[in-house]
Amino acid sequence: MTKVFLKSGHQKTVEVLLGEDAFSYYNVNISDWHTEAGKYEVLIGTSSQDIRLKAEINVSESSSAQVPDLKQNLSEYYRLKDEVLNISAQQFYTLYGQEPNEDLEKTKPYTINSMLSETKGTLLGNLLLSGLKKQMKSMTGEEGNKMMEEMVGSMPIRAFGMMGGGKLPKYFAEALVLLLNRKIVKGIIMLFRK
Repeated sequence: MTKVFLKSGHQKTVEVLLGEDAFSYYNVNISDWHTEAGKYEVLIGTSSQDIRLKAEINVSESSSAQVPDLKQNLSEYYRLKDEVLNISAQQFYTLYGQEPNEDLEKTKPYTINSMLSETKGTLLGNLLLSGLKKQMKSMTGEEGNKMMEEMVGSMPIRAFGMMGGGKLPKYFAEALVLLLNRKIVKGIIMLFRK
């Protein structure tokens, strides 16, 4: 793809070729990339929140492959309830072929590499995410910007040590990890160390 440079107020027609790989996904049934036949909507805009053009195109199947109807058998994967993906044990088994290990989640300690979205079920995690959403709203003027919320949720906890223009000490992230892992006294001591 070639960059197109425009002077202010000018316009130019560009052509973007979308190859088969733009519509492909990895199909585990054939151990290869696969394109399903059907109608696809192509969206063009300055961002995902500012769509300026839409077009519907028909795409042919790349090869014959078994494509299970996951929308019926795994309905929870296709809708969000209260912005949380709640997967039943049956649907987990249908997709992965094994029962979920619920004990793993209960005993899993947080690390500085844990994503903020992983802390959502904790009081501190909910407070952090809520505060960051408010901060994003004040910076962007937008509320409920899903792309920004997803970006914040995918940030590792260690990012707190780099935030705030150097106002937050590097050990702040380590203190958060201690607090999230219910090591309250150690976490508070670390927060107030100088």
